[in-house]
Parts: sequence; structure tokens; C-alpha cells
Amino acid sequence: MKLLNTIRKTKNFDVYQPWGRSGRINPFYIDHWLETFQNELPYRICIVRDFDLLNNDEWEEVIEYLSLAYRKILVCSEGITSLEPLGWSRMPKMFDSVIWINNERPVPEHYKQEFYWPAHWFRTIQFYSKTNPKVFNEEKIYKSSLRIKNRREWKDKLLKSILIHDLFDSIKLAISHRNPFVPDSPCFFSSEGEYYNEEYPSREQCQSFSLIVSETSDVQITEKTWQALYHQSPIFFHTGPVIQKLREYGFTIDFEGMQIDYDVPDVTNILVDTLHDSLPEIENIFRHNKIKSFENYKKVSDINHFNNLFKPLFLNKL
Repeated sequence: MKLLNTIRKTKNFDVYQPWGRSGRINPFYIDHWLETFQNELPYRICIVRDFDLLNNDEWEEVIEYLSLAYRKILVCSEGITSLEPLGWSRMPKMFDSVIWINNERPVPEHYKQEFYWPAHWFRTIQFYSKTNPKVFNEEKIYKSSLRIKNRREWKDKLLKSILIHDLFDSIKLAISHRNPFVPDSPCFFSSEGEYYNEEYPSREQCQSFSLIVSETSDVQITEKTWQALYHQSPIFFHTGPVIQKLREYGFTIDFEGMQIDYDVPDVTNILVDTLHDSLPEIENIFRHNKIKSFENYKKVSDINHFNNLFKPLFLNKL
């Protein structure tokens, strides 16, 4: 078919990508995961990477064509659009054979045409497994650290509140853009500089008694969260109620000495108030939470834990 380029064919699934479209730099797609248990697939399926690079008319043509050969078609896209409650506004909802792979926004498991596969967690395991575990146990010298790459209103609100509370002296910052609320920005971790590999931990984060994670939005879980869980330190999550999904996966998000109510739609003010109260005692808080932090590390780094959570859910979609 002229609209599709065949990327790979395996024993139990085929992988396609829009022909002539610029593929995204994504080191891991869901087919890399499926390859590890493809013999358990009940029938042959196909995956279309970067499906959203096609236009509306092309979507329907591609799905109709692939439906002739496959019982299930996995379409992958970049972004947070969800079938519900946002509605499948940019996807061919009428096709029963389609399962949309959502890689950032958790959705209820009963959604028949959508599967939440946390690609960023899988990706973090692949890269961080190559890191010597000893780096996460470096001597701690910073009370906390915060990295923000792209400017967003959501993150500006956090930085403004930190400035108002006069907390910048207690937080090691890496801000990759000029920001009106951060003097001397852009600024970078000295171990990395402006050009760094975000797939691996920074030394400054490894040397922090705690981490502040400001997510891309209040409905997403990206590599920022999964990477932080590796660090065996308490975490201040700047995100929305979606972070509570981590509890279902066996993680601790409530740390002794820094209780934050993640039920509220905007946690910014509560989080900064907690930073103000907690950072003076962060060394004690770090010690009191060592077991919880280590348990988080063990789970986030364990591919078997990942598979036990998501493989049964995926197979039930087929």
C-alpha cells in the first residue's frame, strides 16, 4: 500500500509506518515490548507507528486496507488525546479492529479500543539498566533538585511560587530556557552543561536528598516520573490526581514528613508550602523514607513487575 512503509515482520506481528513521513526519534515502540512475548499472542496482529502523521482521509483508507489482513490493528501516536472523556476526535472510532496505544495518559482498563502502555517507563528501564546502580547512592549534598526543559504555564506557576517563597537557594536548578521567574536562566547542571543526554541520570539529581518532578501536564505520566523513582529519594510530584495511578502499580507517593494531597486539581500551592516546611529537615526526611524509596526503585527497575501489570491487560484486549 502506497501510504505505508513496512518496518519489520516477525513471527506473530507486522510493523508499519506512514510512507514518506518523518518518523519521530523514539527508541522504543510497543512492538519492542511485544517481541518479548509474541508467542503468547492468540493471532497475528499489526502495529502502525506514528499513525497521527496521516491525515483524516488517509486514516480510514489505511484501517480499511489493514482490516482485510489483520483482526487487530494497533495504532500508535504521540500525544495525550484519549478516547474518553475527550472523545476520539482524531481517530477512526468506527473500526472495531483498532486499538489505540496511549503511552502517556492512564485510562480505565475496561476501555476496549484503547490500551495504556507506559512507553516512558519501558524506555527508562532500557536506559537506566545500563547505569551503574552505585550512582544513585552518591553522597547527598543538595536539599533538592529540579529540572525543567520546556516552558509551560503550568511550570511557570511552580517557579513563580518557589521564587515568592524564597526557596531557590535550597534547590539545585536546571532550567533550559530563559524564564522570568528564575534569575540567571537558562541554567544547567554543571555535570552536564547545555547539551545533555536526558536518557541518563544527572549527577546533581543523584546527589539530592529529594527530587521535584514537574510533569508535562496534570494528566500525563512521562519519563520525568519514572526516572525519579530510580533515585531512591523522596519525591515532590508537581502533577495532577493522575499521579495516584502509581499506587495501583505498587509505588509509594506519600513520604513521611512531606504529605501532599494529590486529590486536588492543582497541587502547586500545597507542594510549595510543603517544600517550605520540609526542606529544612530534608536530611532526616530522606533517612526516614529510605525503605519506601528503595522499594520504589526495586519496582520501577523490574521488567517482570512491568510485565505482570501490563501484559495481562494487553492480552485481554485481543
